[in-house]
Amino acid sequence: MKAPLSSKWSRRLVFLAAALLVSGLVALLITQVLLVDESESVDTRPAGAFYTAPDPVPSGPAGTIIRSQPHLVPKAMGAPVGTKATAVLYTSRDYVTGKPIAVSGVIYQPPPGPLPKGGRPVVAWAHGTTGIASPCAPSLQANPSQVAQPGFAGFLNQGWVVATTDYTGLGTQGPHPYLIGNSSGREVLDSIRAARLLPGTGAGDRAIVAGHSQGGQSALFSAALAKKYAPEIRLLGVSAVAPAAELKELLQLDANETAGVIVSSLALWSWSHTQPGADLSAVVGREGRDLIDSIASRCINSKKGLLEDLPSAAEALALHAIDPSKLQANPAWARIESENTPPLPANGPPLLIAQGTADTLIRPQTTAQVVATLCARRRVVQSVLMPGVQHPDAGLAAAPKVLTWAKNLFAGGRPSGNCPA
Repeated sequence: MKAPLSSKWSRRLVFLAAALLVSGLVALLITQVLLVDESESVDTRPAGAFYTAPDPVPSGPAGTIIRSQPHLVPKAMGAPVGTKATAVLYTSRDYVTGKPIAVSGVIYQPPPGPLPKGGRPVVAWAHGTTGIASPCAPSLQANPSQVAQPGFAGFLNQGWVVATTDYTGLGTQGPHPYLIGNSSGREVLDSIRAARLLPGTGAGDRAIVAGHSQGGQSALFSAALAKKYAPEIRLLGVSAVAPAAELKELLQLDANETAGVIVSSLALWSWSHTQPGADLSAVVGREGRDLIDSIASRCINSKKGLLEDLPSAAEALALHAIDPSKLQANPAWARIESENTPPLPANGPPLLIAQGTADTLIRPQTTAQVVATLCARRRVVQSVLMPGVQHPDAGLAAAPKVLTWAKNLFAGGRPSGNCPA
């Protein structure tokens, strides 16, 4: 049964009915309005022919390239002359069913040069939050800033291949399973496979994964998944900058911040459309759901998108539309939070965890919990605190440290940690 029309739609319907009465179109208009689902304004359609998956998706090995095309090397990247970029549509695996799915991304090849023994190392980049609508895919951004591609120039100058994923549902058919780590962790690992299969890259089996924010969570999941899911990849290390790791605590801490409400809105909309049992109406009222839908419909990888989201986020904040305690009290929603907090097993590759001390979105204390857990499990962890660094700039601020750390790993160096003795 359809939910009652909101007062906004009721007023609009009255005015339009009066204008169209003499034309006999009122009945048709009423039927059309009643058929509109007000919670479906997020664009989940493929972003064009390139991003449209074949039906069925090829059933070959994960990482199989469905199609590719030349892609521009962004000017702001500062990549060395001769860098080549290729947009790819590649296969991954649905984390629940195991069925093949299509994921888009971009693979960057360094300038031509001698091929090292064993092939070129690969850096898989897991991007931070850009939005959950299909048009929010990083590969669709015309001129991304250096913040969106931190350290890429340094990686390419070393002769390394850089593989970037959009994640499923961004660019490709949605909805995007935002902050669902078992999904994005696989897609990151499969971007390495795609880089190895793309002709001309010379990519070998040695790789590291690096990510920021949403991508930091994805990176930590890839570390946990790699041994079983992609055993042929020699994952030498994983770097996570300001990772969205402790989801329960993050949602609680962000409930009273405008930026936090924006990110929480993206999570709630996505989870209610991708996760079994996640009924948004059970935890958020009608007005709040309208505001969440409005926020979720826009991309936040630009200042314009963020500015457009601010009024809705401020209203949601004033209404206390998102109540983390309701999420925790609801078994389905609490389960999603728990399942998508990275598992941090006792065994795995060396890690570099970086965090800005001025970050008000991914709070330093939640990242400190990640580091403390890893250290307690005797993992090799290098923890880096960046004084005064805020969330948007954390990936770029950490890039020099990540480059030095990666160079050591790819050179066969012994990774070092700084856990308390």
